[in-house]
Amino acid sequence: MNEIELRLGKILSLYYQVKGDRLPRQLDLLEDWFPGLIITVEEDTEKKAARYDDQDRHIHAQRSRGSLYLGDSSRVSQICGRLVGTARSNGEKERLSGEDIQKRIARELVSEEAKMLALLENTKKKLAALSEEQCDLLQDLFLDGTEALAEQESDRREPYPLEEETYQQLVYNAAYQLALLSEEGLYRAFLWLLLGSLLREQCGRLLRIYDSSFIPVRQQRSEDPTLSSKVDYLLHPEEYYSIYDGDDLEKRFPGIAWYCDECGAYLNEQEGFDDRKEVWVCQKCGHENPISMEEIYENEEDWQSGKEPLDPEDYRQAIEAAKKRK
Repeated sequence: MNEIELRLGKILSLYYQVKGDRLPRQLDLLEDWFPGLIITVEEDTEKKAARYDDQDRHIHAQRSRGSLYLGDSSRVSQICGRLVGTARSNGEKERLSGEDIQKRIARELVSEEAKMLALLENTKKKLAALSEEQCDLLQDLFLDGTEALAEQESDRREPYPLEEETYQQLVYNAAYQLALLSEEGLYRAFLWLLLGSLLREQCGRLLRIYDSSFIPVRQQRSEDPTLSSKVDYLLHPEEYYSIYDGDDLEKRFPGIAWYCDECGAYLNEQEGFDDRKEVWVCQKCGHENPISMEEIYENEEDWQSGKEPLDPEDYRQAIEAAKKRK
């Protein structure tokens, strides 16, 4: 995956390459990976060419001999080319129709969480059908590919490039999940790349609502200015060490912000809070929160995703180095 492109057809071609199958036709490809979101499958005794409905913003097609029938509809063919990423010179009407589909899907996935979860389950089902060896190969391809995307910093080679901020967070989300080195992480990373390559700029709506695990929360932003550096840290953490520059070294856990596991209240500001206690009872909801190294994570998303807590030795060394500098 040396020449990676953030286009739906290119991303999915890796899956079929690993599986040993041919890439399906565009209508089947869109329905297989985004069931019901783009195409309305119709039953009719009379065979008709596929059509696009400007009112409901769906492609309507019939199934014939196990595949969706395109017929002689050049308009639908060009709209599909826009979505899959193979058409670089759409007519204006077809280009706008493709954008209308992208906008509708983005709105639905933001407002109807059940549709997003169903999409994730569909992706899991397809990838779970691969063998362990095939999953490992796909994981390696996407690890290399995500690093390549991060180094590009943008996808300006694409016919319909994403905005820089959307592109960066999309790639970061995929890299974050791949760094977990788990089946769930691979499923989620794959879906993020599919959504970004399908929805293009409209993917920004999803990024404002969902974190990389497809949990609807407000995601924390990284302080690191470059995407390449962020992704490099995610995928190669062993090459980095922590630095602490705070001024609260008298605390048991300097620089750590504590939040209630039940209601999310900020515990550090509660009257009498002391991180030297083994348990702190939240003054807002009464929940007993353990205060220990095992409860410290890099950020909220690490905690939500089940990632390993902050490395205690790495943290200790950072604090010791800070004390020597003082």
